[in-house]
Amino acid sequence: MEKLKKFFDKTFLKFVLVGVVNTLFGTAIMFVFYNVFHLSYWLSSASNYVFGSILSYFLNKYFTFQSKGSNGKTIGRFVFNITICYLCAYGLAKPLVRWALAGMGTTVQDNAAMLAGMCLFVAFNYCGQRFFVFKKYNKRSAFFITFSACIICAFIPVFNSMFYAFNSSYYARWFYMPILMLLEQAGRVLWGWLRAPHRWAAFWAALLGGFACHMYVFTNMLPNHDWQHNFYATQNWISSGRWFLQYACEPSSFAILPWLTGVLSVVLLAGTAVLTVDVLDLHRPMLAGAAALMMVCFPAVGSTCTYIYTMDGYMLALFLSALAVWCMERWPKKVLGCIPAALCMGFSMGIYQAYGAVMLMLFCFMLVLKMLRLLWQMILSLK
Repeated sequence: MEKLKKFFDKTFLKFVLVGVVNTLFGTAIMFVFYNVFHLSYWLSSASNYVFGSILSYFLNKYFTFQSKGSNGKTIGRFVFNITICYLCAYGLAKPLVRWALAGMGTTVQDNAAMLAGMCLFVAFNYCGQRFFVFKKYNKRSAFFITFSACIICAFIPVFNSMFYAFNSSYYARWFYMPILMLLEQAGRVLWGWLRAPHRWAAFWAALLGGFACHMYVFTNMLPNHDWQHNFYATQNWISSGRWFLQYACEPSSFAILPWLTGVLSVVLLAGTAVLTVDVLDLHRPMLAGAAALMMVCFPAVGSTCTYIYTMDGYMLALFLSALAVWCMERWPKKVLGCIPAALCMGFSMGIYQAYGAVMLMLFCFMLVLKMLRLLWQMILSLK
């Protein structure tokens, strides 16, 4: 209720007042141009929206929303908002009214659709001007704009068709766009988090150290006793309890491609190193980098390289194990952090059950370090 009151505040009343003034002004212009200057029907009606929009822009900017943004940026957003609101409002109103008034005549349906379109346009235009055109932008606004653009493209066929040069009226795969945009937004957040000195040091130490240590395996074919069954294998090991191994290995294909599997594995190892040093509170860059190097060069990782056809899957299991501990320790509300931690642990053990022990040992090691730090603080306090 409080949020609803904030939405329909005095700003909304100002917007309605400006809309009334704007409508009267535009209507007067239209009839004067048509009856006094004897302009054509289309020019006179178009002048209604053109002059009305100009007046609406300045009144809403300086009176309704009291925006201090530059005119260059807000004018572009204003024109874009008016266009989108018009297409959305009248594009939705016509099919909805035809469905609701299916038994009525075409004239009744069209008039009702125009009336409904006007109402929708006012609602959309108010939201667009308040939250898009005259809004003070921050980092979250980029996500709001992205999400809004995806919603518009989802429901307006003409925007769907932009994905393949307007060759048809609808494109069923429009959802690729929001997925890519959301990934880009997530990447920005992750990039900012990763740039902390200790995480940055761990990431690059693990990445460069991993390639330096295991490059020979990634660039050569070093068969072992299992290779004869795995030159091309789907890794369907559900019978052994590894129900997720098949899906974990699928991105790199089911063929033996050491270089591709190796690159994916080292990147996952670097991610595991970052999570580990963060969980263990190794904030000194040199210490974090050294810990990351020891992780990627550990003999157990080297022996996993001999099973190169499933190495990326196993490194994903390692990453998920570290992520499970990180969620339990770093989640804002630790009780809720148990939910993603349990999911990560389930998928990790679905790849290979042995990685459950990694999570347990990392968790125990984290607790031991915490106790040692606490003990050291107690000793210092006694002095």
